[in-house]
Amino acid sequence: MDRLLELLSQNARLTTRQLATMLDRPESEICNQIDAYEKAGIIRGYQTLINWERADANKAFALIELRVTPKRDRGFDEIAQKIMQFEEVDSVYLMSGGFDLAVMVHGDTMQQIAMFVARRLSLLDSVLSTATHFILTRYKDGGVVLKTEDNITTDHILPAGAKLLPYRSNVPYYSNYCFINVDPEFPSRCKEQGGGVIVGGANYGQGSSREHAALVPLYLGVKAVLCKSFARIHKANLVNSGIIPLTFADPADYDAVNLLDEISLPNVLEEVKNGKQVTVVCGGKTFKADCEVSERQRHALLAGGTLLYARQQNK
Repeated sequence: MDRLLELLSQNARLTTRQLATMLDRPESEICNQIDAYEKAGIIRGYQTLINWERADANKAFALIELRVTPKRDRGFDEIAQKIMQFEEVDSVYLMSGGFDLAVMVHGDTMQQIAMFVARRLSLLDSVLSTATHFILTRYKDGGVVLKTEDNITTDHILPAGAKLLPYRSNVPYYSNYCFINVDPEFPSRCKEQGGGVIVGGANYGQGSSREHAALVPLYLGVKAVLCKSFARIHKANLVNSGIIPLTFADPADYDAVNLLDEISLPNVLEEVKNGKQVTVVCGGKTFKADCEVSERQRHALLAGGTLLYARQQNK
């Protein structure tokens, strides 16, 4: 996948300036490329990814398998376009194998979805048969991509030295060396999993105040850093980049977290907005973390980073 599209699919709130820095390309080129993607229909919109299981316990989701008769000269496009018009439909996919289309739908209840399939979807011309599979639990929703010990420095995050110095403006290249001396698999793990959460010990991010030590993890999809304590300047750089800095309310919870554990912050936006402790669900355990930031930093995090916050303020 085009790396620009991949970054936008992970976080559509990235500014063109941030994208240009991450991809080591002129901002004007990024703007032109996004405009071209939009005109070509490659980018069809920007949407917020909501965990409805957390937001509304009564929401139901299902995968509907459809066998259909394709139209002459139109193939499956015509029926797919009709299905996409239903407000219950989240996405439509053309599939190989025993059925033709896969349709992701939502509703307030399973019964509501079943009625939608029976009374609307199955009655469409060309639909031969349907099979409904309700989604009961989502097991994969981000994870712990790295767990470190105490006193991680910015040199641990990004190695210093003459060998890499010429590439500091090339974030994609630089990302291949992120935490390479701590865990050589970290860059590839982030790319495979689409990022996640870093868990650290005490004094995380000490050393030089390089902004790249926050920008490169952002490029790799890191959403939050949860540790026992932060070095002050690095914590500020995380906020500037839009990465949420969290500290264990009880440092003993550090020992309960393992590499590759599934981790989620189900109410993080509301809790950060209201200055409350952040709920962390990890490895079957629920505990609290602190997000100790200034009021301005709080607004910056909610905006997705300091640049986005400044842009909001200047409108």
